[in-house]
Amino acid sequence: MMTLSGKQIQKLGKRLKEADASAEDLALLDEFRREFDDRLLAISGDVSSAVHSAGIRYLLAGRAKRTKSIIRKLRRQANRDMDLSRMDDIVGLRVIVLDPVSQQDAIDVIRRANKEVREPFDYRHLPAGRYRAVHLVLGEPSRRVEVQVRTLAQHLWADACERFGERAKEGDPTDDEQGYLDKLGAFCVGIDGGSVDGPAASDFLGRYRVLHSGFTTPQAQGEQMHSYVVTYNTLTDQLVRCEKFPSTSEGRREALDFYKYQVSHLLDTEFDVLVLNSSSEAALRVTHPRYFPE
Repeated sequence: MMTLSGKQIQKLGKRLKEADASAEDLALLDEFRREFDDRLLAISGDVSSAVHSAGIRYLLAGRAKRTKSIIRKLRRQANRDMDLSRMDDIVGLRVIVLDPVSQQDAIDVIRRANKEVREPFDYRHLPAGRYRAVHLVLGEPSRRVEVQVRTLAQHLWADACERFGERAKEGDPTDDEQGYLDKLGAFCVGIDGGSVDGPAASDFLGRYRVLHSGFTTPQAQGEQMHSYVVTYNTLTDQLVRCEKFPSTSEGRREALDFYKYQVSHLLDTEFDVLVLNSSSEAALRVTHPRYFPE
């Protein structure tokens, strides 16, 4: 696999912004994404070890951003000046903990154990109907890994927002969607503050308890990471396949090869195909619940 230079990556990003992606540019983008694989595996291990050693209960999942998601992000009007070579979240980790105290503890130990590219993005004090979490950017300036640290309640809100689609995720939901997210946000802020009272409690407590049960199940816990390729039918809202691969560099390569095979044989207008790293499928059902409908 060749390594693209910074200038090649910048030029590729500009072409992807301005025109339909050619087969050659899609192949180059795939090469660029694969350069992050070893970094993702290494930082997954470092983050997991740091949080585990601190005695914090957590779930962790990692993923590589899909090609179409990278291109879509580059083409957003707000990102017209974005440089592909400096995109923070080509690959990323999601760390889920139970409560705000555990969240801060996890942030502290992760920062001590890893090299940071920039200061954290702290979204915890935004209004209740907005996304809340802390994002760390680790690694090297040219090969960044984004680490999202969320409480379980913050994760419940974020997952609900993602289910509404790209527009809601980017901060432009419909009035009805925003009304729902405001109510859910108030509930989640209450949960993190130690209260389950309020008018929205009856609407959302059941969903929170499902996530909490999944979080605390022994099958979801574990420090060893595996690669999973998840294939999901977006038209029928059904999980088609969840294939597990060994927790080694070779296993990661096999997962990526299988991912490429799936992507090349399935319509991206009908199927989502993702490569995820996690300790177990039980953990994925908490970290990425929309791909595992009950």
